Order: sequence, then structure tokens, then C-alpha cells
Amino acid sequence: MKTDVETIESAKVDEIKKALDTYNGINVLPSPDLRQDSFPAALAIFFSLKKAGKNVNIISQEHPMKYQHLSQGNNQPDKNSFVISVKEDPANITEISYERTNQGLDLVLKTKAGAILVENISLKPLAQGDLLITVGIADINSHQVQDIANLSPEFIINIDNQKENKKFGDINLVDSTAFTLSEAVFDFLCCIDNTLASQDCVNALFSGISQEIGTLNNPNLSPRTLQTLSCLLEQGAQIGKTGNNFYELATEKSLRVFGRIISKIHIDKPHNLAWILLKATDFLKTNSSPTDLKFALRKLTTGFYPFEKILMLWEQKSSPAKIHGIFYSPDRNQLERIAIAFEGQTKGKGVMFKTQENDLRVAKNIVFTILEE
Repeated sequence: MKTDVETIESAKVDEIKKALDTYNGINVLPSPDLRQDSFPAALAIFFSLKKAGKNVNIISQEHPMKYQHLSQGNNQPDKNSFVISVKEDPANITEISYERTNQGLDLVLKTKAGAILVENISLKPLAQGDLLITVGIADINSHQVQDIANLSPEFIINIDNQKENKKFGDINLVDSTAFTLSEAVFDFLCCIDNTLASQDCVNALFSGISQEIGTLNNPNLSPRTLQTLSCLLEQGAQIGKTGNNFYELATEKSLRVFGRIISKIHIDKPHNLAWILLKATDFLKTNSSPTDLKFALRKLTTGFYPFEKILMLWEQKSSPAKIHGIFYSPDRNQLERIAIAFEGQTKGKGVMFKTQENDLRVAKNIVFTILEE
């Protein structure tokens, strides 16, 4: 797993590696209210450190149903250790014993005076670990965090994308430019060790980002998010493991070329336009063809991306090779100009056309000139 985005300073990378080498007992704590994609992002860290042979666990009161598929099988977080806490006020506990029953275990508490109130009894996971990695938590001292587990770590790595983060960690990786927490964790894992990514880790990160794309129509969705998705697809992210229907009806070939398309998207903000240039080698490397572009076009025109117009050009395998293209736009005037200029076929908000050019950049410049007329 690798990224071209250098978001973590080399000094911090050295500190992180030292902490991971120093502490073997590690807890990963997602946001108690499961904010955004904190849970799958935390799972990705768990899977990666598990692969590295670390004694690692996730502290969470629940595993969201939409992510249950990610934590099934043998490689799942341990939930075997718990602490029962009893506040003595107004009672004074003098003796504790237990008795096994057919249905479980009865704890017997004897008091010298006063009664034990039900609201003064709590059950929390036992956080056995010297290193704590938080994901999506702005304040470690919030009641939500303190109520979820007994925490007394020696060292904290704080990963978040909230501007209001209190930076409570010994190492703070707060990136407010990250659209999702899974992106921040992706960069975190890439900087530590590119070999740490397991199939489970890649699926968790891909699922986290996909869930956010599938539920948020956010104009701030950036090329960085698309690039991260592309990297995860190239690493073998399984679409069936996303937990939503964003990638339904996709074939393996269409997904591979979709990943390549995402990595090649350029956004022209003044024209609210995304443009993509695909070489013949892009189809060759993904074992796909132009007929596999339908899925990508369908997803790129859903309105979840920060552009409303799309220009996709590709090298058509022919002799001699010619540049073919598709232009998508809600602007009927622009569609007609492209259709007339290249004798293209218009359908709905798109027009498919063929050029007489054999150079992608030249063809792109000609189309841009037509659109600006």
C-alpha cells in the first residue's frame, strides 16, 4: 500500500515507529459515538498491527451492523476482558464473592452500611495496553470516552480530521483536509510500513470511504479521496466488502478501469469540469476495454463528486489509432456544440464522439476550445 501524498512529517514517522516498537500492548479506540467512518478506520489499524504481530485490540461498545462483514472470521478484535465498577457511596463494601450458576455468574457484594444503587454499577472493556491509538476523537477527557473504558495508557497517538481536536496525544496526526478518517489512517499506515496492509485492512479502508461517499453529497470531496480509492482498488479492495450498494452491478474489469480513471481525474474548477485521458496501456494493464467504461460514467455522474461535467478521452485500438470520447454535461448548448463539431451521438446529458486526432492532449485542447466558444 502506498500513497503519493506526504502528509506526515518524517520526524513524526520516526516517533510513531519508535512507539510501535516500544509498546507491544496496543488499544485502538474509535469515536464512542462512531462518528463518520471511525470504526472501519480503527479496524484497518487493528488488522495492520495484527499482521505485524502486535498484541492489539479495539475498544468499542458495539460493532455497527453496516461494518459487521469486516470483523467476521478468525481475525477479529478480542472482546474477552471487562471491568465491573461499583461506586460505594452510600454503601461500604466489606466482602466480595461469586457463585457460578447454570446461566452464568452471580457476584455477591456484602456491605457494612448503606445500599448499592443500580446506577452505580457499570461494565466496561478492560483496556490492557500501554499504547492507545485514538481515531476520530476530539477530546480524550470527554464523558463519552471516559464512560466507555478504563484508560491509563503510557503513550497516545491521536488521529483525527476535526479542526476542534484538543491535540491531547503524545503524537497528534490531525488532518482537517482529510474528507474521511479512513484517508487519514491510510496515510498513517503508508508512512509506517507499506507492507502492513492486509486484505482485511484494504477492505476496511475502502468500505469506510465508500460509506461516506454513499451518504454525503459533499462539495469538498477532493481528488485526494479519489486517489486513495484508486490506490485501494489497485491493492485489491473487494467491492462486495463495502457494505453498501455504491458499487453494485460492477464487473471486475469495470472496477479495475474505474480505479485507473479515479487516479487520472483532473478537475477544472472554473468550468466545473473533470477531464480524464486514458491511454491504450491503461486498458491493457487493467485487462479492460472501452466497453467497460459504462460503470465509471454511471458512478461519476451520480452527483457525489465536486464537478457536474465530465470529459473522458481514450485511445481507441484501431489502425491508425484515433481518439474517441464522451462528454457529459447538463448544458444542452455545450452538448450540441460537441455533437456538431465531431458528428457525435447525443443521448440524455451525454454525447459520444470520434476525433481525427491521435494525440490525447491535442484532442483535449480542441474540445476545450469548442466549449469556450
